[in-house]
Amino acid sequence: MQTLPEIQKRFFSAIFERDTAIVDALLPSQTLRAEQRLRAEQRLAIYRGSIFGLYTTALAEIYPVCKRLLGEKFFDALCDHYIPDHPSTSANLQDYGEAFAEFLQSFEPVNDLPYLADVARLEWAWHRAFHAEDHEPLDTDQLSRLTEEQMDQIVFQLPPGAALIHSNYPIQQIWQLNQKDIDQPPELILEHGSRWLMVWRQHLEMRIDLLNPMQWQFLSAVNTGQTLLQRIETCPEIKLQQVLPEAMANGWLTGFYLLTD
Repeated sequence: MQTLPEIQKRFFSAIFERDTAIVDALLPSQTLRAEQRLRAEQRLAIYRGSIFGLYTTALAEIYPVCKRLLGEKFFDALCDHYIPDHPSTSANLQDYGEAFAEFLQSFEPVNDLPYLADVARLEWAWHRAFHAEDHEPLDTDQLSRLTEEQMDQIVFQLPPGAALIHSNYPIQQIWQLNQKDIDQPPELILEHGSRWLMVWRQHLEMRIDLLNPMQWQFLSAVNTGQTLLQRIETCPEIKLQQVLPEAMANGWLTGFYLLTD
């Protein structure tokens, strides 16, 4: 007799690997007439279609620009390849789709769109920032009371859900020109060259900020939890007297703590 975990495992395989052995596991073949087996497998296919449809809808809502770039039919077919290897591990569908950019990076049929994976990274960053927790602005009064020694040990924090993205393609412009309120986006010239972006939410406003190389280095160091002293030692080219006031003025730093031994 099949145990519950064994039946669950078979059911998972039936949905994501199209293995119909679950029919035999639940209803032995000698008890099923041919027409009953057909109905059982059809019911299984309906359940599979419902699950795949739910995941595809979730991906389409998170990656609308990718869907527009690929077209609805191609996007839906692409999801059929993505979903079997990436079943949800969370009860919240807002958590689904994190690996989509990496999947696109290695999916040969979209190789003629080399910027697509980076566009997906931008859309995932937007999605996560949109649903991130609210935050208070940086407490500059508390910051001003720190001693010079304490300032060396300070670790700044980016806004909740903020993401730093590097791309060799103008993904911000691609994203902007493919919003749903633009019927016929103008032709875009894909000029190569590094772009550094920060995607985050400031109160109710979503932002995609274009960074210069020094700002990118500084915020990347912040994102890895380095102290100011560590930043000076590992990135001497960063001019803190310039980039720190810029980061504070732009709202890129929302908190801090002291790293103690």
